[in-house]
Amino acid sequence: MEIWIKNTDSEEHTYSGQTILSSEYYMIEQDVELDKWQNNSQLLSDIGSGIAVVARSNSGTDDITDINLAINYLKGLGTQEVKIIEQVQSSPFASKILENGKKLYAREHGVPKITIAAGSTQALVFEVPYAACKITGASIVGCQKGDTCNFKILDTDAGLLTTIPLYPVNQFGYDVNMPDGVYNREYNYDADLFLGLHVSIEYTNNGDEAIDISANLELHEVKD
Repeated sequence: MEIWIKNTDSEEHTYSGQTILSSEYYMIEQDVELDKWQNNSQLLSDIGSGIAVVARSNSGTDDITDINLAINYLKGLGTQEVKIIEQVQSSPFASKILENGKKLYAREHGVPKITIAAGSTQALVFEVPYAACKITGASIVGCQKGDTCNFKILDTDAGLLTTIPLYPVNQFGYDVNMPDGVYNREYNYDADLFLGLHVSIEYTNNGDEAIDISANLELHEVKD
């Protein structure tokens, strides 16, 4: 399989001694330099931020826009395997059995309460305990109107995807406005997670007093 890296930035960037001009693609020589590119922390960080894009070709139609899938492809997951995962991710969440024959099992988790001081931000963090699972929703208990939340997916403690422990690899909520009492959100589609990734709920208390918040996560374990 071919592995290309595209520089989406307005400036040139250099990875493992190779400079890629703005909007240009570079094909990695797999027998010579693939290992260096797979473990290049700057490249992995730039993929996470969208500066660098992993692609199956330089046609402009084979860019892998999902960060996790892109890094998996760079690290050796084959084209067909990535396409299967993409199909599963884009399928409506309606059946207990996925297109690849694997089964889903509901696994609802509570995230323990934390206290957040007035005018400060803290995070509820949950570590994924399953080899593979999907997340379809989240709720926050004890929130107050006027507060905001960011929802992020963080790398493993060992930095499996980015080489940087707990580095943000995806974000699915940006300054979400909180109601009084309970915030609840369910999605019509799912997102894939795996063992050791972390779900982070960054909560900002914009009020005048400390508050206690907790959370619930709707997960579904993927098993044979």
